[in-house]
Amino acid sequence: MSDHWSAQVDLRRERWIWCAVGIVGGFLGWMLGFFWPGIAIAYACFAAWQTRQVYGIQRWINGGYKVQGMPQTGGVWAQLTRQLLRLDRERRRRQVQYRQLLRQYEVTASVLPDAVIVCDEQDRILWGNSAAKLLLGIDAERDRGVIVTNLLRSPAMQDLLRERHEVRVEAEMLAPHDTQRHLLVRVVPHARNHRLISAQDVSEQFVQQQMRRAFIDNASHELKTPLTVLAGYLELFTPEMLPQALQEPFVGMQRQSRRMRSTVDDLLALSRLENSAPVTQEPVPVYAIIENVIQESVPPERSVHFHGTASLHLLGAESEILSMVRNLIQNALQHTDGAIKIRWCEMPTGAVFSVSDEGPGIAHEHLSRLTERFYRA
Repeated sequence: MSDHWSAQVDLRRERWIWCAVGIVGGFLGWMLGFFWPGIAIAYACFAAWQTRQVYGIQRWINGGYKVQGMPQTGGVWAQLTRQLLRLDRERRRRQVQYRQLLRQYEVTASVLPDAVIVCDEQDRILWGNSAAKLLLGIDAERDRGVIVTNLLRSPAMQDLLRERHEVRVEAEMLAPHDTQRHLLVRVVPHARNHRLISAQDVSEQFVQQQMRRAFIDNASHELKTPLTVLAGYLELFTPEMLPQALQEPFVGMQRQSRRMRSTVDDLLALSRLENSAPVTQEPVPVYAIIENVIQESVPPERSVHFHGTASLHLLGAESEILSMVRNLIQNALQHTDGAIKIRWCEMPTGAVFSVSDEGPGIAHEHLSRLTERFYRA
């Protein structure tokens, strides 16, 4: 408020000064017999003096806003220099704060266990923490300005950086200088078209996954043989061949045998999926797959309504899509005796495959765990 009032006072004073210059110049010109030329000469001299003030302020600005070199001005020019000095002090104060904040960020990032690298729009290295040297072999001081793909030449890294994505992308790769170390590398869009590359050591998780896969593979194969033998013996008998007291336990044994065989088959299928090479994706005729599964799995007495778009294809692995369709349809057949509705159509958000039935459904507390392996709601 005080600055605004001071500026108004200076403006009023400046107007009076201009009026006074005109009056004095007109009076002196009238005394000498040159009234209008006197006013013009007075205003020209005053304008030259104002120009000198402007040049003084410009030199002061170019000199770095030093207090010692602050020009001795008056009126609006004094107000202007005070405002400029205040703004410069505020700018310097913010610069100090930004530098301190940047140092804090650098210190924090330097102690992170994950490697972090910042690259510019041409993928040249701008900054990196100490973990980048350990995991990726990149020294930020030594390699600053070097294109990151010249140092990280793995195909996975080249694929990540080949195109610029608007969202985070990630891939697993081996460490450049330690083939026993597995890394999860993420590329994240950063400010001003820069990119942030982080690398996390996932060697321990990789070993655990390998152990789990080996355990599932071995356990499923070890269980399959005795279960096959047990199921074979159970299939030799029927409940009617046994005494009344043993018929119900026998039916329970058959039911549990089928359940365990189904679980072992799921384990074997999971092991095959996890240990198999990536499947080449291709357009899959989902409509035809659904029709075939309906013909194979649905008894004639069951009511199934199928509506779909035959020309709508899905990019993926046909074997995996077939397994997904079969599981959903068989699950509906197992848990309801009513009508089943199957849809395969195109929506604004993409293709939709849905199976709805009149069964009891799934309780809300189980929905978040449906994708967990071997979880039963």
